[in-house]
Amino acid sequence: PLGELSDGAHVVLNGRIDLMITDPDGTTVVYDFKTGKNPPTPKDANGSPQLSAYQFMVMRTEGLRNNGAALVFPGTKKDVAETRQQDPLSEEEMDGYSQHLLELAEVAAGPSFLATPGKHCDFCDFAASCPAQPNGRMLVS
Repeated sequence: PLGELSDGAHVVLNGRIDLMITDPDGTTVVYDFKTGKNPPTPKDANGSPQLSAYQFMVMRTEGLRNNGAALVFPGTKKDVAETRQQDPLSEEEMDGYSQHLLELAEVAAGPSFLATPGKHCDFCDFAASCPAQPNGRMLVS
């Protein structure tokens, strides 16, 4: 378990990893394959919450040593996939990430959820009904 919410509910992080390569000594890198044609900037990929989640799961798995994660875009160039790497996160960074996940879980578990506009709105499945978007405001007003 990741931790516990203020109401006592247990928080668990789970997910599926596209590819995880582990050396005999346990050193592990996680790869996530993307279908999009426009990879993020290296800086954005290095700060990716999704890649951080994968690293978090690796670091919390006995026998594995985290060595970073990467987004792989096989369809961006004709013959070569593009990769965006996230550097291995430190224990201190993982502790901060763990706290961030618990804060997100606390907000998401509440009786209401604050719609917060950002870059994620460009690909959000709920933008058409989101009160933070012009079209969504018409639906909920």
